[in-house]
Amino acid sequence: MIDRRLNVLQVCDHLGWEGSRMHGVKRLFSWMIPRFDRHRFNVSLVSLRRKDLSEETLDAAGIDITYLERSKFDPMTLPALLEVVDKQRVDILHLHGYGATTFGRLAAARRRIPAILHEHANLTDTPWYQKVADRVLEPYTDIAIAVSRSTAEFVVRARQIPASKVKVVYLGVPLEEFSRERSASEIAAARVRLGIGPDDFAIGTVTRLHESKGNSFLVDAAALVVKERPAARFFVVGEGPLLGSLQAQAAALGLGSRFVFAGFQRDVAATLSAFDLSVFPSLWEGTPITAFEALAMGNPIVATDADGLL
Repeated sequence: MIDRRLNVLQVCDHLGWEGSRMHGVKRLFSWMIPRFDRHRFNVSLVSLRRKDLSEETLDAAGIDITYLERSKFDPMTLPALLEVVDKQRVDILHLHGYGATTFGRLAAARRRIPAILHEHANLTDTPWYQKVADRVLEPYTDIAIAVSRSTAEFVVRARQIPASKVKVVYLGVPLEEFSRERSASEIAAARVRLGIGPDDFAIGTVTRLHESKGNSFLVDAAALVVKERPAARFFVVGEGPLLGSLQAQAAALGLGSRFVFAGFQRDVAATLSAFDLSVFPSLWEGTPITAFEALAMGNPIVATDADGLL
């Protein structure tokens, strides 16, 4: 019987994609870690990769983070992680990502502590080397959490975890941030910040500009919509490596000011409040946090039928 706070170590592969200041797991940590009961749990975070140098860091939010600064297949990741486990007297490892679930379960086996595998996406299949690791490390997986039913199927089929160990736990969003009623003046101010006119019908998405998010299809759809709905304007809020190609696509379709790339916006709730309609054109998802945010805001939503959105 432990008569002290449990030391929980969250372990992830990395805290962001190149060219993007915020992504889903990073935002999840920013909400989840501060909400643990501090009388019962001491929660810290390890990133296997290099330090997060973006403007929006979890360090600045007061979250205890250690960066191992190791490459993807670096065998020295294990002793570096074990050093953190020993120093922090870790009781439970909570693991997110292929690297984290591989090195994390090795560490759990070495120190004989429980390990939680947390899967955030249905990626259909895994590389051969991950299959080998998952098969060997399954006995050291105490429980696996999947963020949707399709992701749970992926965990059983591709990651080779027995169904008896897999639990579906849907993600959520902080209701105090997203569900509170906003005044007309707050909404008007949010629309002004995005350049939305009083007569515009604003159709928007908060996203990463990556292939999986399907934003090129949104650009094509916008070209059809604006022909039929003169008041419609589209707003893509976010960053990522596809910005240039998406801008070129919108320009080639003659969308001009009818399709706006609004970049990074710190206040997601205020941004969503500015939209008349939220859209999610994702091709695949685990569970899209931004969709839950829009639901909490009470926004009408048009979405694809991608896994995780059903």
